[in-house]
Amino acid sequence: MAGTWDTPRDFGPDFFNPARTPIRVIHLMHLHTGKFLAFSYGLSQEWPEPASTSEPWKYRLNSFSTPEARLWTPPAPGAPATDRGLFELVPNHRTNLFCAGHCPLHDGRVFLAGGHFNPMPTVTADPQAADEVFYFPPLTSDLFLPARESWRAGPDMRHKRWYPTCTRMWDRRVLISLGDRRTPPLDITGRALRCEVFDPATDALTELAHNLPVTVGVTYVFVYCVPTSSGPRMLYAGPEPQAYVWDGNAGSPWSAFGSPITGQNGLYASTSVMYAPGKVLKVGGSPSGTPPALNFMWRLDTTTGAGWLRTNTNLRYARMDATGVMMPDQKVLIVGGKDGPTPRLIGEIYDPIADTTTVDTLPMQNIREYHSVAMLLKDARVMVGGGEGAPLTFQIYNPPYFSLNQDTRPVITAAPAQIVVPQPGGPPGAAFRVNWQPQAAGNWRAISKVCLIALGAVTHGFDQNQRYVPLEFEDAGQGALDVFTPIDTTHAPPGWYMLFLVTEDGLPSVAVYIQVV
Repeated sequence: MAGTWDTPRDFGPDFFNPARTPIRVIHLMHLHTGKFLAFSYGLSQEWPEPASTSEPWKYRLNSFSTPEARLWTPPAPGAPATDRGLFELVPNHRTNLFCAGHCPLHDGRVFLAGGHFNPMPTVTADPQAADEVFYFPPLTSDLFLPARESWRAGPDMRHKRWYPTCTRMWDRRVLISLGDRRTPPLDITGRALRCEVFDPATDALTELAHNLPVTVGVTYVFVYCVPTSSGPRMLYAGPEPQAYVWDGNAGSPWSAFGSPITGQNGLYASTSVMYAPGKVLKVGGSPSGTPPALNFMWRLDTTTGAGWLRTNTNLRYARMDATGVMMPDQKVLIVGGKDGPTPRLIGEIYDPIADTTTVDTLPMQNIREYHSVAMLLKDARVMVGGGEGAPLTFQIYNPPYFSLNQDTRPVITAAPAQIVVPQPGGPPGAAFRVNWQPQAAGNWRAISKVCLIALGAVTHGFDQNQRYVPLEFEDAGQGALDVFTPIDTTHAPPGWYMLFLVTEDGLPSVAVYIQVV
Protein backbone atom coordinates (compact mmCIF):
# COMPACT_ATOMS: atom_id res chain seq x y z
CA MET A 1 0.00 0.00 0.00
CA ALA A 2 1.14 3.54 -0.68
CA GLY A 3 -0.13 6.89 0.44
CA THR A 4 -1.51 9.50 -1.95
CA TRP A 5 -1.09 13.26 -2.24
CA ASP A 6 -3.81 15.80 -2.90
CA THR A 7 -3.15 18.63 -5.33
CA PRO A 8 -1.05 21.45 -3.82
CA ARG A 9 -3.08 24.42 -2.61
CA ASP A 10 -2.03 27.96 -1.75
CA PHE A 11 -1.68 28.68 1.96
CA GLY A 12 -4.00 31.66 1.62
CA PRO A 13 -5.02 34.16 0.42
CA ASP A 14 -7.07 35.47 3.29
CA PHE A 15 -10.75 34.62 2.90
CA PHE A 16 -11.86 38.13 3.85
CA ASN A 17 -9.35 39.96 1.67
CA PRO A 18 -8.41 38.06 -1.51
CA ALA A 19 -5.80 40.71 -2.33
CA ARG A 20 -3.57 39.35 0.42
CA THR A 21 -0.93 36.90 -0.72
CA PRO A 22 -0.34 33.36 0.57
CA ILE A 23 2.42 32.84 3.12
CA ARG A 24 5.19 30.28 3.49
CA VAL A 25 3.84 28.53 6.56
CA ILE A 26 6.80 28.01 8.92
CA HIS A 27 5.07 27.82 12.33
CA LEU A 28 1.89 25.76 12.77
CA MET A 29 -0.04 25.09 15.99
CA HIS A 30 -3.09 22.83 16.33
CA LEU A 31 -5.84 24.36 18.50
CA HIS A 32 -8.61 22.50 20.30
CA THR A 33 -11.15 24.65 18.43
CA GLY A 34 -10.27 22.73 15.25
CA LYS A 35 -8.34 25.65 13.78
CA PHE A 36 -4.59 26.03 13.28
CA LEU A 37 -2.51 29.06 14.21
CA ALA A 38 0.11 29.78 11.54
CA PHE A 39 2.68 32.42 10.73
CA SER A 40 5.80 32.91 8.64
CA TYR A 41 8.40 35.68 8.39
CA GLY A 42 7.69 39.30 9.13
CA LEU A 43 6.12 41.44 6.44
CA SER A 44 9.47 42.94 5.36
CA GLN A 45 11.95 41.22 3.08
CA GLU A 46 12.29 37.54 3.88
CA TRP A 47 16.03 37.63 4.61
CA PRO A 48 17.26 41.26 4.40
CA GLU A 49 21.00 41.75 4.42
CA PRO A 50 22.87 44.68 5.96
CA ALA A 51 24.15 47.34 3.57
CA SER A 52 27.56 46.81 5.14
CA THR A 53 29.00 45.45 8.34
CA SER A 54 29.56 49.03 9.50
CA GLU A 55 25.81 49.75 9.31
CA PRO A 56 24.18 46.95 11.33
CA TRP A 57 21.29 49.22 12.29
CA LYS A 58 20.00 48.90 8.71
CA TYR A 59 19.83 45.15 9.14
CA ARG A 60 18.02 45.56 12.44
CA LEU A 61 15.39 47.98 11.20
CA ASN A 62 14.79 46.28 7.87
CA SER A 63 14.44 42.84 9.38
CA PHE A 64 11.93 43.67 12.09
CA SER A 65 8.24 43.40 11.43
CA THR A 66 5.40 41.37 12.88
CA PRO A 67 4.49 38.14 11.07
CA GLU A 68 1.01 38.03 9.64
CA ALA A 69 -0.48 35.38 11.94
CA ARG A 70 -3.48 33.53 10.54
CA LEU A 71 -6.03 31.00 11.69
CA TRP A 72 -6.51 28.18 9.21
CA THR A 73 -9.42 25.75 9.00
CA PRO A 74 -8.38 22.85 6.74
CA PRO A 75 -10.47 21.87 3.72
CA ALA A 76 -12.63 18.79 4.20
CA PRO A 77 -11.56 15.44 2.71
CA GLY A 78 -12.51 15.30 -0.96
CA ALA A 79 -12.81 19.10 -1.27
CA PRO A 80 -11.89 20.46 -4.72
CA ALA A 81 -8.33 21.66 -5.26
CA THR A 82 -9.60 25.24 -5.31
CA ASP A 83 -10.71 24.88 -1.67
CA ARG A 84 -7.84 26.09 0.52
CA GLY A 85 -9.88 26.07 3.70
CA LEU A 86 -10.71 29.17 5.66
CA PHE A 87 -8.11 31.82 6.60
CA GLU A 88 -8.63 34.55 9.20
CA LEU A 89 -6.15 37.24 10.24
CA VAL A 90 -5.12 37.37 13.91
CA PRO A 91 -2.18 39.83 13.94
CA ASN A 92 0.19 40.14 16.87
CA HIS A 93 1.39 43.76 16.80
CA ARG A 94 3.81 43.34 19.71
CA THR A 95 6.38 40.64 18.93
CA ASN A 96 8.07 39.33 15.82
CA LEU A 97 7.19 35.69 16.50
CA PHE A 98 9.19 34.23 13.63
CA CYS A 99 11.59 31.67 15.17
CA ALA A 100 9.75 31.63 18.53
CA GLY A 101 9.20 28.51 20.59
CA HIS A 102 5.62 27.42 21.25
CA CYS A 103 3.35 24.85 22.83
CA PRO A 104 -0.34 24.63 23.77
CA LEU A 105 -1.03 24.96 27.50
CA HIS A 106 -3.25 22.69 29.60
CA ASP A 107 -6.25 24.99 29.04
CA GLY A 108 -5.83 25.30 25.26
CA ARG A 109 -4.05 28.64 25.18
CA VAL A 110 -0.76 28.71 23.26
CA PHE A 111 2.41 29.92 24.97
CA LEU A 112 5.14 31.41 22.77
CA ALA A 113 8.66 32.39 23.86
CA GLY A 114 11.14 34.65 22.10
CA GLY A 115 11.23 35.20 18.36
CA HIS A 116 13.10 37.27 15.81
CA PHE A 117 15.03 40.55 16.04
CA ASN A 118 13.80 43.33 18.30
CA PRO A 119 13.34 46.80 16.77
CA MET A 120 15.20 48.76 19.45
CA PRO A 121 18.35 47.67 21.30
CA THR A 122 18.53 47.97 25.09
CA VAL A 123 22.04 47.26 26.30
CA THR A 124 21.14 47.42 30.00
CA ALA A 125 18.42 44.79 29.67
CA ASP A 126 21.03 42.08 29.31
CA PRO A 127 24.55 43.22 30.21
CA GLN A 128 26.50 40.57 28.33
CA ALA A 129 28.49 40.57 25.06
CA ALA A 130 28.63 44.18 23.89
CA ASP A 131 27.93 43.34 20.27
CA GLU A 132 24.42 42.23 21.24
CA VAL A 133 23.47 45.89 20.96
CA PHE A 134 22.88 45.28 17.27
CA TYR A 135 21.64 41.73 17.01
CA PHE A 136 19.31 40.09 19.47
CA PRO A 137 15.95 38.34 19.72
CA PRO A 138 13.29 39.54 22.15
CA LEU A 139 12.92 38.81 25.85
CA THR A 140 9.16 38.70 25.43
CA SER A 141 6.71 35.85 25.75
CA ASP A 142 3.22 35.87 24.30
CA LEU A 143 -0.02 33.93 24.66
CA PHE A 144 -2.68 33.22 22.05
CA LEU A 145 -6.22 32.79 23.36
CA PRO A 146 -8.21 30.50 21.01
CA ALA A 147 -11.56 31.29 22.67
CA ARG A 148 -11.14 34.98 21.89
CA GLU A 149 -8.87 34.52 18.87
CA SER A 150 -6.62 37.23 20.23
CA TRP A 151 -3.21 37.78 21.81
CA ARG A 152 -1.98 38.96 25.17
CA ALA A 153 1.48 39.69 26.53
CA GLY A 154 3.25 37.19 28.74
CA PRO A 155 6.07 37.92 31.20
CA ASP A 156 9.53 38.88 29.99
CA MET A 157 12.18 36.19 30.12
CA ARG A 158 15.57 36.59 31.75
CA HIS A 159 17.30 35.56 28.53
CA LYS A 160 16.65 36.56 24.94
CA ARG A 161 15.84 33.48 22.90
CA TRP A 162 15.91 32.79 19.18
CA TYR A 163 14.89 29.22 18.16
CA PRO A 164 13.99 28.02 21.69
CA THR A 165 11.94 24.92 22.49
CA CYS A 166 8.84 25.01 24.74
CA THR A 167 7.69 21.76 26.36
CA ARG A 168 4.64 21.17 28.57
CA MET A 169 5.50 19.52 31.89
CA TRP A 170 3.63 17.01 34.06
CA ASP A 171 2.43 19.79 36.41
CA ARG A 172 1.13 22.22 33.71
CA ARG A 173 4.27 24.35 33.70
CA VAL A 174 6.28 24.93 30.51
CA LEU A 175 10.03 24.43 30.21
CA ILE A 176 11.71 26.95 27.88
CA SER A 177 14.92 25.39 26.64
CA LEU A 178 17.98 27.03 25.14
CA GLY A 179 17.85 29.12 21.98
CA ASP A 180 20.35 31.75 20.95
CA ARG A 181 20.73 35.12 22.65
CA ARG A 182 22.06 36.95 19.62
CA THR A 183 21.84 36.46 15.88
CA PRO A 184 24.21 36.64 14.15
CA PRO A 185 26.95 35.61 14.89
CA LEU A 186 26.28 32.22 16.47
CA ASP A 187 28.85 31.13 19.03
CA ILE A 188 29.01 29.70 22.52
CA THR A 189 28.92 33.10 24.24
CA GLY A 190 25.55 33.78 22.67
CA ARG A 191 23.80 30.60 23.75
CA ALA A 192 20.99 30.78 26.29
CA LEU A 193 22.17 27.73 28.23
CA ARG A 194 20.09 28.59 31.32
CA CYS A 195 16.53 27.30 30.86
CA GLU A 196 13.43 28.98 32.31
CA VAL A 197 10.02 27.72 33.45
CA PHE A 198 6.69 29.43 32.80
CA ASP A 199 3.92 28.81 35.33
CA PRO A 200 0.47 29.55 33.81
CA ALA A 201 -1.08 29.58 37.30
CA THR A 202 0.96 32.62 38.35
CA ASP A 203 1.93 34.02 34.94
CA ALA A 204 5.53 34.03 36.19
CA LEU A 205 8.87 32.86 34.86
CA THR A 206 11.60 31.19 36.94
CA GLU A 207 15.21 30.80 35.82
CA LEU A 208 16.90 27.47 36.57
CA ALA A 209 20.01 27.53 38.75
CA HIS A 210 22.19 25.46 36.43
CA ASN A 211 23.09 25.55 32.76
CA LEU A 212 22.16 22.68 30.50
CA PRO A 213 25.70 21.30 29.89
CA VAL A 214 25.61 21.09 26.11
CA THR A 215 28.20 22.09 23.56
CA VAL A 216 26.37 21.21 20.33
CA GLY A 217 22.66 21.88 20.36
CA VAL A 218 21.09 25.22 21.17
CA THR A 219 18.37 25.82 18.59
CA TYR A 220 15.02 23.98 18.51
CA VAL A 221 16.42 21.18 20.65
CA PHE A 222 14.47 17.99 21.34
CA VAL A 223 12.98 18.18 24.85
CA TYR A 224 10.32 15.84 26.25
CA CYS A 225 8.38 15.20 29.46
CA VAL A 226 9.14 11.58 30.39
CA PRO A 227 8.62 8.91 33.04
CA THR A 228 11.73 7.32 34.56
CA SER A 229 12.38 4.82 37.34
CA SER A 230 13.40 7.80 39.49
CA GLY A 231 10.20 9.73 38.85
CA PRO A 232 9.13 12.47 36.44
CA ARG A 233 11.84 14.12 34.39
CA MET A 234 12.36 16.51 31.53
CA LEU A 235 14.58 14.93 28.88
CA TYR A 236 17.01 16.76 26.62
CA ALA A 237 17.38 14.41 23.63
CA GLY A 238 19.60 16.31 21.27
CA PRO A 239 20.94 17.10 18.79
CA GLU A 240 23.69 16.48 21.40
CA PRO A 241 24.86 12.82 21.37
CA GLN A 242 24.45 12.72 25.17
CA ALA A 243 20.96 12.88 26.70
CA TYR A 244 20.30 14.81 29.94
CA VAL A 245 17.43 14.85 32.45
CA TRP A 246 16.13 17.41 34.98
CA ASP A 247 13.78 16.71 37.91
CA GLY A 248 11.62 19.84 37.72
CA ASN A 249 13.13 21.68 40.70
CA ALA A 250 14.63 25.07 39.80
CA GLY A 251 17.71 24.45 41.97
CA SER A 252 18.52 21.01 40.58
CA PRO A 253 21.21 20.42 37.95
CA TRP A 254 20.82 18.52 34.71
CA SER A 255 22.35 15.04 34.80
CA ALA A 256 23.54 12.76 32.02
CA PHE A 257 21.11 9.98 31.10
CA GLY A 258 22.24 6.69 29.59
CA SER A 259 24.98 6.20 27.07
CA PRO A 260 25.50 8.72 24.25
CA ILE A 261 25.23 8.14 20.55
CA THR A 262 28.62 6.79 19.53
CA GLY A 263 30.56 7.88 16.49
CA GLN A 264 28.69 11.19 16.08
CA ASN A 265 29.55 14.61 17.47
CA GLY A 266 25.97 15.76 17.04
CA LEU A 267 23.01 15.49 14.74
CA TYR A 268 22.16 18.87 13.32
CA ALA A 269 19.00 19.23 11.22
CA SER A 270 17.68 15.87 12.43
CA THR A 271 14.09 15.29 13.53
CA SER A 272 12.62 13.51 16.53
CA VAL A 273 9.35 12.07 17.85
CA MET A 274 8.15 10.34 21.01
CA TYR A 275 6.39 7.18 19.78
CA ALA A 276 5.34 6.09 23.29
CA PRO A 277 5.84 7.72 26.70
CA GLY A 278 9.58 7.84 27.36
CA LYS A 279 10.46 6.23 24.01
CA VAL A 280 12.18 8.69 21.72
CA LEU A 281 13.25 8.33 18.10
CA LYS A 282 15.89 10.54 16.47
CA VAL A 283 16.15 10.51 12.68
CA GLY A 284 18.77 11.53 10.14
CA GLY A 285 20.53 14.88 10.22
CA SER A 286 24.21 15.63 9.79
CA PRO A 287 27.17 15.73 12.19
CA SER A 288 28.12 19.19 10.89
CA GLY A 289 24.82 20.66 9.73
CA THR A 290 26.01 20.45 6.14
CA PRO A 291 25.78 17.60 3.60
CA PRO A 292 26.13 14.71 3.40
CA ALA A 293 23.11 13.72 5.46
CA LEU A 294 22.78 10.50 7.43
CA ASN A 295 20.26 7.71 6.96
CA PHE A 296 20.64 6.44 10.54
CA MET A 297 18.00 6.36 13.29
CA TRP A 298 18.45 6.00 17.05
CA ARG A 299 16.10 5.15 19.93
CA LEU A 300 16.21 5.94 23.63
CA ASP A 301 13.92 4.54 26.36
CA THR A 302 13.75 6.44 29.65
CA THR A 303 11.54 3.76 31.22
CA THR A 304 14.42 1.25 31.16
CA GLY A 305 17.37 3.61 31.58
CA ALA A 306 18.98 2.48 28.35
CA GLY A 307 20.91 5.03 26.35
CA TRP A 308 20.83 5.68 22.62
CA LEU A 309 20.78 2.60 20.39
CA ARG A 310 20.81 2.37 16.60
CA THR A 311 17.65 0.97 15.07
CA ASN A 312 17.96 -2.27 13.14
CA THR A 313 16.68 -0.53 10.04
CA ASN A 314 17.93 2.60 8.29
CA LEU A 315 16.20 5.21 6.22
CA ARG A 316 16.18 4.41 2.53
CA TYR A 317 17.01 8.06 1.85
CA ALA A 318 19.48 10.04 3.92
CA ARG A 319 17.89 13.34 4.90
CA MET A 320 18.33 16.58 6.78
CA ASP A 321 15.54 19.08 7.57
CA ALA A 322 12.85 16.39 7.45
CA THR A 323 9.88 16.30 9.86
CA GLY A 324 8.61 13.29 11.81
CA VAL A 325 4.85 12.89 12.31
CA MET A 326 3.20 10.37 14.65
CA MET A 327 0.22 8.69 13.00
CA PRO A 328 -2.71 7.00 14.80
CA ASP A 329 -1.43 3.48 14.00
CA GLN A 330 1.76 4.34 16.00
CA LYS A 331 3.87 4.53 12.86
CA VAL A 332 6.10 7.51 12.08
CA LEU A 333 5.85 9.39 8.81
CA ILE A 334 9.23 10.89 7.91
CA VAL A 335 8.61 13.46 5.22
CA GLY A 336 10.53 16.10 3.30
CA GLY A 337 14.09 17.19 3.82
CA LYS A 338 17.09 16.95 1.54
CA ASP A 339 20.59 15.61 1.13
CA GLY A 340 22.72 18.38 -0.32
CA PRO A 341 21.01 19.68 -3.47
CA THR A 342 18.73 16.62 -3.69
CA PRO A 343 15.23 17.16 -2.25
CA ARG A 344 13.45 14.20 -0.69
CA LEU A 345 10.03 14.10 -2.33
CA ILE A 346 9.25 10.52 -1.28
CA GLY A 347 8.31 9.90 2.34
CA GLU A 348 9.13 6.92 4.51
CA ILE A 349 7.13 5.22 7.24
CA TYR A 350 8.92 3.77 10.24
CA ASP A 351 7.21 1.17 12.43
CA PRO A 352 8.82 1.43 15.90
CA ILE A 353 7.16 -1.77 17.12
CA ALA A 354 8.44 -3.92 14.26
CA ASP A 355 11.56 -1.73 13.78
CA THR A 356 11.02 -1.67 10.02
CA THR A 357 10.92 1.09 7.42
CA THR A 358 8.65 1.23 4.38
CA VAL A 359 9.29 3.57 1.46
CA ASP A 360 6.21 5.35 0.16
CA THR A 361 6.53 5.25 -3.62
CA LEU A 362 4.42 8.29 -4.49
CA PRO A 363 6.31 11.62 -4.39
CA MET A 364 4.86 14.93 -3.30
CA GLN A 365 4.87 17.69 -5.91
CA ASN A 366 6.64 20.50 -4.03
CA ILE A 367 9.94 20.31 -2.16
CA ARG A 368 9.68 20.59 1.63
CA GLU A 369 13.06 21.36 3.10
CA TYR A 370 14.21 23.92 5.68
CA HIS A 371 11.31 25.97 7.11
CA SER A 372 8.73 23.35 6.19
CA VAL A 373 6.04 21.88 8.45
CA ALA A 374 4.12 18.61 8.71
CA MET A 375 1.27 17.88 11.11
CA LEU A 376 -1.41 15.27 11.73
CA LEU A 377 -4.99 16.44 11.17
CA LYS A 378 -8.02 15.33 13.16
CA ASP A 379 -9.25 13.20 10.25
CA ALA A 380 -5.94 11.24 10.22
CA ARG A 381 -4.58 12.96 7.10
CA VAL A 382 -1.27 14.86 7.29
CA MET A 383 -0.74 18.48 6.21
CA VAL A 384 2.70 19.24 4.73
CA GLY A 385 3.65 22.78 3.74
CA GLY A 386 6.18 25.59 3.70
CA GLY A 387 9.83 25.09 2.86
CA GLU A 388 12.50 27.30 1.34
CA GLY A 389 12.48 27.28 -2.44
CA ALA A 390 8.97 25.87 -2.50
CA PRO A 391 5.80 27.61 -3.69
CA LEU A 392 3.61 29.16 -0.98
CA THR A 393 1.52 26.00 -0.84
CA PHE A 394 0.50 23.05 1.29
CA GLN A 395 -0.36 19.49 0.36
CA ILE A 396 -2.51 16.95 2.14
CA TYR A 397 -1.06 13.45 2.49
CA ASN A 398 -3.43 10.50 2.73
CA PRO A 399 -1.49 7.72 4.52
CA PRO A 400 -1.68 4.11 3.27
CA TYR A 401 -4.49 3.24 5.69
CA PHE A 402 -6.87 5.24 3.49
CA SER A 403 -6.58 2.49 0.86
CA LEU A 404 -8.41 0.13 3.25
CA ASN A 405 -12.16 -0.41 3.06
CA GLN A 406 -13.59 2.86 4.38
CA ASP A 407 -16.89 1.16 5.26
CA THR A 408 -15.08 -0.38 8.22
CA ARG A 409 -13.72 2.92 9.49
CA PRO A 410 -14.68 3.39 13.14
CA VAL A 411 -16.79 6.41 14.02
CA ILE A 412 -16.64 7.63 17.64
CA THR A 413 -20.23 8.34 18.72
CA ALA A 414 -19.61 9.21 22.38
CA ALA A 415 -16.54 10.06 24.48
CA PRO A 416 -15.93 12.29 27.49
CA ALA A 417 -14.78 15.86 26.92
CA GLN A 418 -12.31 15.52 29.80
CA ILE A 419 -10.44 12.75 31.59
CA VAL A 420 -8.62 13.03 34.91
CA VAL A 421 -5.05 11.74 34.82
CA PRO A 422 -3.25 11.56 38.19
CA GLN A 423 -0.09 13.47 39.00
CA PRO A 424 3.00 11.25 39.51
CA GLY A 425 2.55 9.19 42.65
CA GLY A 426 -1.20 9.82 42.77
CA PRO A 427 -4.00 7.23 42.86
CA PRO A 428 -4.87 5.44 39.61
CA GLY A 429 -7.31 7.16 37.29
CA ALA A 430 -10.70 5.75 36.42
CA ALA A 431 -11.60 4.06 33.14
CA PHE A 432 -13.84 5.94 30.72
CA ARG A 433 -16.36 4.71 28.19
CA VAL A 434 -16.04 5.27 24.43
CA ASN A 435 -18.84 4.28 22.07
CA TRP A 436 -18.34 3.71 18.37
CA GLN A 437 -19.79 2.17 15.24
CA PRO A 438 -18.48 1.37 11.75
CA GLN A 439 -18.86 3.98 9.05
CA ALA A 440 -21.23 1.68 7.17
CA ALA A 441 -23.72 -0.43 9.10
CA GLY A 442 -22.69 -4.03 9.65
CA ASN A 443 -19.02 -3.56 8.73
CA TRP A 444 -17.59 -4.23 12.17
CA ARG A 445 -13.87 -4.75 12.71
CA ALA A 446 -12.22 -5.27 16.08
CA ILE A 447 -10.45 -2.29 17.62
CA SER A 448 -6.73 -2.99 18.08
CA LYS A 449 -5.47 0.39 19.29
CA VAL A 450 -6.77 3.36 21.27
CA CYS A 451 -4.45 6.33 21.59
CA LEU A 452 -4.08 9.97 22.48
CA ILE A 453 -1.98 12.24 20.28
CA ALA A 454 -1.19 15.68 21.70
CA LEU A 455 -2.13 18.69 19.62
CA GLY A 456 1.07 19.75 17.93
CA ALA A 457 3.19 22.87 17.55
CA VAL A 458 5.67 22.34 14.72
CA THR A 459 8.46 24.41 13.19
CA HIS A 460 11.92 23.80 11.76
CA GLY A 461 11.59 20.01 11.57
CA PHE A 462 10.44 19.42 15.16
CA ASP A 463 7.02 19.35 16.77
CA GLN A 464 7.48 20.76 20.27
CA ASN A 465 4.30 19.24 21.68
CA GLN A 466 3.56 16.09 19.64
CA ARG A 467 3.44 12.86 21.66
CA TYR A 468 1.77 9.50 21.18
CA VAL A 469 0.11 7.89 24.21
CA PRO A 470 -1.20 4.30 23.74
CA LEU A 471 -4.12 3.47 26.01
CA GLU A 472 -5.11 0.11 27.41
CA PHE A 473 -8.76 -0.84 26.94
CA GLU A 474 -11.32 -3.62 27.26
CA ASP A 475 -14.12 -4.47 24.84
CA ALA A 476 -17.40 -3.88 26.70
CA GLY A 477 -19.59 -5.30 23.94
CA GLN A 478 -20.15 -4.35 20.33
CA GLY A 479 -19.74 -0.63 19.99
CA ALA A 480 -18.42 0.06 23.50
CA LEU A 481 -14.91 0.24 24.96
CA ASP A 482 -13.75 0.78 28.52
CA VAL A 483 -10.53 2.77 28.15
CA PHE A 484 -8.02 3.17 30.96
CA THR A 485 -6.49 6.59 31.59
CA PRO A 486 -2.72 7.05 31.23
CA ILE A 487 -0.66 6.04 34.27
CA ASP A 488 0.12 9.63 35.22
CA THR A 489 0.84 13.04 33.75
CA THR A 490 4.40 12.15 32.77
CA HIS A 491 2.75 9.90 30.19
CA ALA A 492 0.13 12.50 29.21
CA PRO A 493 0.82 16.05 30.48
CA PRO A 494 -2.38 18.07 31.10
CA GLY A 495 -3.75 19.58 27.91
CA TRP A 496 -5.75 18.84 24.78
CA TYR A 497 -5.35 15.65 22.75
CA MET A 498 -6.91 13.83 19.83
CA LEU A 499 -8.47 10.49 20.77
CA PHE A 500 -8.25 7.90 17.97
CA LEU A 501 -9.56 4.35 17.60
CA VAL A 502 -7.73 2.05 15.17
CA THR A 503 -9.11 -1.20 13.76
CA GLU A 504 -7.27 -4.50 13.56
CA ASP A 505 -6.68 -3.68 9.88
CA GLY A 506 -4.94 -0.43 10.86
CA LEU A 507 -7.71 2.00 9.85
CA PRO A 508 -8.09 4.98 12.24
CA SER A 509 -11.22 6.89 13.14
CA VAL A 510 -11.67 10.59 12.85
CA ALA A 511 -10.46 11.85 16.22
CA VAL A 512 -12.42 13.62 18.91
CA TYR A 513 -10.81 16.31 21.05
CA ILE A 514 -10.38 15.36 24.70
CA GLN A 515 -8.77 17.32 27.53
CA VAL A 516 -6.47 15.74 30.10
CA VAL A 517 -6.95 17.52 33.45
